[in-house]
Amino acid sequence: MDTKFWKKMNYDDIRAAYLRFLQQQGIGPNTIKTAYTDTFYLWRRGGEKLFWKAVDSNDSDARKILFRVLQENTNGDASKLVNGYVSHLRRFHAFISSVANNNYLNVQSRQNLVSAKNGMKSEIIIPSPNNKQVEHYLNVWKKLDNYQLQENALDKLFLELCPMNTDISDILLKVSTLNDFYSTNIFSVYSVAKHILSLRIDERLKTGDVRLVDDIKRISINGKERNFYSFASKSLIFLSVFSQNPSYWSVKPNETPMESDPLRHACPRR
Repeated sequence: MDTKFWKKMNYDDIRAAYLRFLQQQGIGPNTIKTAYTDTFYLWRRGGEKLFWKAVDSNDSDARKILFRVLQENTNGDASKLVNGYVSHLRRFHAFISSVANNNYLNVQSRQNLVSAKNGMKSEIIIPSPNNKQVEHYLNVWKKLDNYQLQENALDKLFLELCPMNTDISDILLKVSTLNDFYSTNIFSVYSVAKHILSLRIDERLKTGDVRLVDDIKRISINGKERNFYSFASKSLIFLSVFSQNPSYWSVKPNETPMESDPLRHACPRR
């Protein structure tokens, strides 16, 4: 199995290619969703280098790496959880080894991979944020029915049904639903909801307090410090009053998101 070319690809391109691979394997949508998320658990929790180290390892060594990371990041039984993650890595091996795996890349990614194979440094030009770019990706997003409907449901829950954050039941509903829709790896929903309640965040949301991202993401569960950044940044998008005003997300000429508003910069609109 040769992984050196894939290591030139960025995280999003690899995941997108892998998703297309999964969709062509004749497996169910729930299995695809789980594999698409759990295969890259090591990358999210241990970093890119550790992920590739496990991919390049045999099952025994990969299991040891996964077991150690699971012990550090979950209160569940790592010895029982590790088998599932190892099986996901095996399927990823099949993807990497596939003779036709280049077909799962989009055109730009395929060009980047060709450049890497030719020993050339691939220069990826990332455009500066502007209204045109925002409109482009909004149009892409609008074609994804599942994401659009999920976000509509979250907007209704966060802004209409449970707009305040002073009732633990309301917060539980919001934490649980967002965690399920976006796979933010919250394994103790009640602990997170209780933590948010204790922060009394409503007034701070109105003032655009950027410190909320850090305050929400850091939580102690059973004496162990946790960092739920993915959840914190996504939840503030829906919690904040600026979710109700789409024009808020327009970037003015010669203005960066940070200059316009620090909280918008801390949790960019999805």
